[in-house]
Amino acid sequence: MSVNGLNKITERILGDARAEAERILSEAREDCARIAADYASRADGVREKLTAQAEEKAEDMIARAKAAAAMQERNLLLQQRSDLIDGVFAGAQEWVLSLDGEKYTELLAGLLSAALMELVNTEAHNRAVYGDEEEPVQAVGETSRAAVHSGCCSPSCAGSWRERSAAHCLNREGRGYERAV
Repeated sequence: MSVNGLNKITERILGDARAEAERILSEAREDCARIAADYASRADGVREKLTAQAEEKAEDMIARAKAAAAMQERNLLLQQRSDLIDGVFAGAQEWVLSLDGEKYTELLAGLLSAALMELVNTEAHNRAVYGDEEEPVQAVGETSRAAVHSGCCSPSCAGSWRERSAAHCLNREGRGYERAV
């Protein structure tokens, strides 16, 4: 064989090797692109998941902060209301203590009258709603079986819920009204 033939064979082998190398390189580039796309897709999924978790945590933190602020606002309003009520009671106490004897007696008589009217109205309402199951209210001492309870309207008092109502005892000394037993 001649040098020419050998060169042709060498060139052919080198051409085939170059073509094969180019094919392998092209396949490797395609594999790299496919792997890169796959990992980019995975990274996007992880990024979206982490973003969603961060947004959820942020929304939760905002909701908790809003709830804490609302509770603090309610507490401040309650404190202001309490202070206002305390001021009103202090003013009322001061006013009552400044009354002379006659005005003070008129005030107490009016308050007692209003309380008794409320008691009568409540009793009438209760009888209308729950029926007339018991005897009418009688003054202490009008019945021989009436007893003065030491625990005014406490669970130790016997009888129904009506007997433990304001009509049961007006005070602990027995200067009030009791139901006849």
